[in-house]
Amino acid sequence: MEEGMEEIRLPMDPRIEESATVAMDEVAVPLWTVDLASRHVDRRAEAEAEPRAELAAAAEIGILAANRAALDLFRARSAADGRVLLPEARSALRGMVAALRAGQPTAAGQMELGTLAGDRIWVAVTCARGGACAAAGSPIAVVTFVDLTSARRWQGELEEERGRRLALLDGIPDLVFEIGPDGDYRGFAGRREAASMPPEEFLGRRIYDLALPEIARPALEAVERVRRSGTPETVEYSLQLGSEIRALEVRIAPASDGGAIAVVRDATERRLTEKRLQESELRFRTMADNAPVLLWMSATDGLCTFFNKGWLEFRGRTLEEEYGTSWAGGVHAEDFQRCMHVYMNSFVARQSFRMEYRLRRADGEYRWILDEGVPRYAPDGSFAGFIGSCIDITELRELQTRLDLRVRERTAELASTVQELEAFCYSVSHDLRAPLRAIDGFCHALLDDYGGLLDERGHDYLRRARAGASRMGELIDGLLKLSRIGRAALRQVELDLSGLARQVAIELERAYPDRRLRFSIQDGLVARGDPLLRTVLENLLENAVKFTIGSPEALVEFGATRQGGQLVYFVRDNGVGFNMEYSKRLFGAFQRLHTASDFPGTGVGLASVQRVIHRHGGRVWAEAAEGQGATFYWTLPESVGAAA
Repeated sequence: MEEGMEEIRLPMDPRIEESATVAMDEVAVPLWTVDLASRHVDRRAEAEAEPRAELAAAAEIGILAANRAALDLFRARSAADGRVLLPEARSALRGMVAALRAGQPTAAGQMELGTLAGDRIWVAVTCARGGACAAAGSPIAVVTFVDLTSARRWQGELEEERGRRLALLDGIPDLVFEIGPDGDYRGFAGRREAASMPPEEFLGRRIYDLALPEIARPALEAVERVRRSGTPETVEYSLQLGSEIRALEVRIAPASDGGAIAVVRDATERRLTEKRLQESELRFRTMADNAPVLLWMSATDGLCTFFNKGWLEFRGRTLEEEYGTSWAGGVHAEDFQRCMHVYMNSFVARQSFRMEYRLRRADGEYRWILDEGVPRYAPDGSFAGFIGSCIDITELRELQTRLDLRVRERTAELASTVQELEAFCYSVSHDLRAPLRAIDGFCHALLDDYGGLLDERGHDYLRRARAGASRMGELIDGLLKLSRIGRAALRQVELDLSGLARQVAIELERAYPDRRLRFSIQDGLVARGDPLLRTVLENLLENAVKFTIGSPEALVEFGATRQGGQLVYFVRDNGVGFNMEYSKRLFGAFQRLHTASDFPGTGVGLASVQRVIHRHGGRVWAEAAEGQGATFYWTLPESVGAAA
């Protein structure tokens, strides 16, 4: 064929075309008829002679006629318009018609075409050879069109929806497989790393090809059961992956095509967690059942869910019989309301509780129980209920009753003793002083009336008698003072210890005007206690002055320091000191480490100090060395004494 020449068949006679079109219009399917005969035409000359675009388009294909359905499909207004093709479809249709002209019986394909309205449509095109046209004597072909635009749009929407679902599945921690009716893998989605190999390698292969027989056989059996029953089923397997054994949980559900959907989840961590929980539960039960106490637990609704072996044996009942509030039926009627009130109030407030009540034992005897409960919480901090422990305190209460009785008896005895002591002190105060006054008085009268008749030895005897009477009077005064310290009720007031120490120091300076005394008193020392604390300062400061009599200058210090976090008061001097071997005798009544001739006194001062400090709940002690002075320390409870 010469260049520029193309096989073409011109349109048939208008009358033939009109009759063919009428018949074709009765068909609902868009149709064209195409002339399969051909001749050589100089396209360039034809185009120059008659530039008709629709004729050129029809001539390229050999279109003879188009029915009404075809006109509607291509948005055409006339038969001529119905045979006009936009350029992008010419080559595809020309190839199909050429195949028929070459002897092929049919040709088909899908393509996107433009309509005369300017929109785009997808069509399925089928070309089939027909018989010869009787009027034209030429063989023809019938071209049918099926509009796929809506189907393609629906298919696109379905693909988008499928893509969204696959994206959603890809976000889950599981691997989802589609299994065909014959056991082959057809598709996958989800967590790719959960598979033992790339999921693409599963596609088209059967379970038997990929799994061990001990896994493949039960897997296929499970799939078959699900297919027959239509009910989903969950199976579990253990899979060796290298040196690691993984636990797999597979959920199989029936599919509409007779196959199944398998959701594979790695259950290794869950299995390990369950194992640890089981071991923890076993340890707890072992410890609980062997504990020497009665244990119980309640849930978030307040109902008891657990009792240990000790409880059940004590009650002689089973766990089921004690569940919920059934255990409370064993509480003594007189204790029931109080017991429930304490428990429920503590439960609502999420607070620990401690209560005593009587609980019926298996033999029917009511025993006193000490029940202590505390709230328990889950790892995430949420309230999980209560846990409690109980002990049988019946014997302890009986012992306590006996002890209370004994204490009351001893208290009565002590009260009687105190009364006797008070009577004794009264006797000492009044009855013994009269003879002492008589002795002193008569000795004084002898010296005045008969002193001239006595020699020096007689005078000495009388002076000694008078000194002994005076000494006895001082001892009586000390004894009475010590007795009053032990009996008087304490009053808690705020005391300025630094101020009290300065008052005592001034009094001592006046009492010893011929002594060189230097006092160092720390400022700001206050305490809350009884005014008897002044007695402590008086005795300790006076002792310090007394036992520094041999020093050129007496140095006496009062202050406080911290020892082990506790506030400790002290009085320190530079006197004669003492041997620490005898320190235990210091605070005993009438105990002396030095002779009365060297250091006069009654021996009750330090005993009074100790009694006052002990009554305040503190302690007192001393440290010294012979010839190096002494330091007396004492403490008061922090709620009583404090440094400003």
